[in-house]
Amino acid sequence: MKFKKFIIPALCMAMLSAGCSGQDPVTPGGGQNGNGGTNENIENGLQVTASTTVINADGQDAARINVYYDKVKLSLDAVAFYDAKSNDVLDLSKFTIEDNTLVYTVTEPGEFSFWVAYKTHNTKDRPTTISAVEFSVPDAPEDPQPDNTSFVRRTLITQFTGLGCGYCPFMIAAMEDVRKSAEYADKSVLAACHTYGGDPYQPDVPLDYAMGVSTYPYVNFDFQTGIGNFGYNSNVSNIKKNIDKSLSVDAGAGISVGMEVAGNKLVARVTVKAARSGSFRVGAWVLEDGLTGTQLNNGMKGDYDFNTHNNVIRHVNSRYSGSDYSGHEVGALAAGGTGEHLFTMTLDESWVVKNCHVIFFVTELVDKGYAVTNAIDVPVKSSTIPFEYR
Repeated sequence: MKFKKFIIPALCMAMLSAGCSGQDPVTPGGGQNGNGGTNENIENGLQVTASTTVINADGQDAARINVYYDKVKLSLDAVAFYDAKSNDVLDLSKFTIEDNTLVYTVTEPGEFSFWVAYKTHNTKDRPTTISAVEFSVPDAPEDPQPDNTSFVRRTLITQFTGLGCGYCPFMIAAMEDVRKSAEYADKSVLAACHTYGGDPYQPDVPLDYAMGVSTYPYVNFDFQTGIGNFGYNSNVSNIKKNIDKSLSVDAGAGISVGMEVAGNKLVARVTVKAARSGSFRVGAWVLEDGLTGTQLNNGMKGDYDFNTHNNVIRHVNSRYSGSDYSGHEVGALAAGGTGEHLFTMTLDESWVVKNCHVIFFVTELVDKGYAVTNAIDVPVKSSTIPFEYR
């Protein structure tokens, strides 16, 4: 099974996802336009780096923004900044510039979203967004075992169904039975993607197109392999085989989360710790349980509530560029090294927050592109989730 644009070849990795956070080391040296240094932890192409993507709206907390081309820091005089909503040119004289770095602070909550252009290159399709909030940005949880890199691993399962899909109950039932069995309990996290036939619970992005879904029901494992419907018994067997295949490879990274929730605003500091050297990205999907809708059923029997829908994807925050939702760039990490990304999300007023939870996943560059190497599922509430070791 080939996926359309989700698993991208390594040669397509020319651009860094705007808005990635974490350290931004620059080594002294002669850079582009005599201004720069190099940053070997990022990839070639035109890239924007930000020290953080979420700040406190207190006028002091700051995001430090730099622009690179082919790893070399550019002079801001050589770069044009554009407002991502209006596409108007931004006047950099209204911003603080320190050592050729744009320093962004603000006293009111909101979002600053922009893209940049350099010569014939631009980041218009992947703007950088800095969110300002009225409460403190959460800290990363303390690492309980700093020298350990052996992490508990879970498979990310994306299940494509729809209320009008009569054969979907055969997959839904098989998935439920596998995941609640003693052998497979807590070996996976499940995201239900309602994209069939204009489903009322379809997510806010076309994940079906991104994963090349053309038949329903359909299940994707770790953005790598997929299965269709072959009847309940075959579905059970195929789900187990794909989970086993995924977990036969050790986790390439672990995930920790520091989360703060205030009203309908959620801010999460997600730290990725590499188990082996590699290039990593990180994403977040908001899910909701307890949604109701009459499910068409072409004959699947058993004690199942097909009209109550759980793990339904409500919001996707993992877009790299175009139809690639493999996550925001964390960058190259050595074994034991860490990188992080700050997520800020607004919870829709129509969602029942107490029924919501978030999947955080980390992807790793492999032969076929970026594949999920670990995932966790956490409730929407202020909390800390440390790395989980074996």
